[in-house]
Amino acid sequence: MLRTVLCFLLCTGAAAFALEEKELREGDRADGSFIITYCLGQPAKLEPERQYPLIVCFHGRGGKATHHAETVLHILKDMGLQNEAIVLGAKSQGKGWEEVDHVLVTKLINWALKSLPVDPRRVYTHGMSSGGSMSGTYALTHPELIAAGVLYGSGINTGKIPAPPDSATTHPDLYIVMGQKDDDKHKNSGVATTRWLTENKFQHIYRHPEDLGHSPNHKITNCDSTEWLLRQRHKTFPPPADDITLLRGMLKVDTLDAAGTANLARIGGPPGAAVAAKLLSKRDPAMPTAVLAAAMDTCFGAEVHLQIGKRLLKSPDAAVRSAAIAVFAQDARWRYPVSMQALQQIVIESKHELSEREAAATGLATAASFQVRGNYQDPEIFITLVKLLDADEESLRTIAFDALESAHESPYDPKADKGGRSAGVRSFQQWVTELKPLHAP
Repeated sequence: MLRTVLCFLLCTGAAAFALEEKELREGDRADGSFIITYCLGQPAKLEPERQYPLIVCFHGRGGKATHHAETVLHILKDMGLQNEAIVLGAKSQGKGWEEVDHVLVTKLINWALKSLPVDPRRVYTHGMSSGGSMSGTYALTHPELIAAGVLYGSGINTGKIPAPPDSATTHPDLYIVMGQKDDDKHKNSGVATTRWLTENKFQHIYRHPEDLGHSPNHKITNCDSTEWLLRQRHKTFPPPADDITLLRGMLKVDTLDAAGTANLARIGGPPGAAVAAKLLSKRDPAMPTAVLAAAMDTCFGAEVHLQIGKRLLKSPDAAVRSAAIAVFAQDARWRYPVSMQALQQIVIESKHELSEREAAATGLATAASFQVRGNYQDPEIFITLVKLLDADEESLRTIAFDALESAHESPYDPKADKGGRSAGVRSFQQWVTELKPLHAP
């Protein structure tokens, strides 16, 4: 919850960016054949030998290469991340993005990979409206290049995308934001998209904030989607040989120093996750602390979450248990199933310390805050929070009610005794049975 509040306070943007449109030409020569118009925003000072994430930005209909790139740069600057990524804006051939643009965008990305200090396992797409559709469509049709994508104000053309047999492990995850104040055409496209993605088992987040129109300017989801995006790694593109050597070396030590922890997070993805899962079995108590620290800076996924739940929630070290719950709380916000399930189990089981149950409840409440009065994409979170309304502990009842109060009008009072709470609890129980996500038929 604190991280979300800090993001909200930080995202207050205002500075202007002097981005310049340029022409990419064949052979990168002034007299070469024209390919695409682009703009480039880089950190003020590129660190030697460092590779940076690349965020490829797609403007809305009628826009310029600079338009959405400026939006993304504003977000990064307001979060203090302006030196953490390279931003590449692209210009469509026509007013909006079409299938014919894909070949040209691929050439632009390949140019960036060759010409700039870009980490090829951290290439992302980001777009608004027509550019949002391009962001999602390009990401899912070019899984060999893209690690993840963010879309504002648009669905995607799912008819052009083949449904792979194991999309969750082979294709980029998407973060989609569709405002409730947007027009019906865009909202209907968004609902059709989340339904198709769900049916075909693509991992995605679908936010539906009530205070947003057809715009990418939304402080809470801007911060949340950017934190999420920068933690993603390509699912199938292997790390370079030097990083493979680093990972193998981690398996031979009893614990990780600060540099090792940072490298584990930086490498991330399936290769990093496989090593992280093994490291959690090490006996030195400092090792799980290092792995959990890395897990706060990258999303390792299900196997690591399972190992955290199996090995660390029973740790005799309270600090380790607390750090484990913090990882679950962060990743539940981004809809990682094992994390959501772990938090739900912790809050219900009285064998856990009250402080741990409170931390887990707060994690669920934060995850719920992105769905309440919007898209109830994970109704089970709300079912658990409603159960907490009748918990013996007032602190748990209060956390749950604070998350639910704006969603449903009820006579519930978390300070009342069991009899005094009963009518309010029944009201919420009825309400929660009627919840369903936008992708549900």
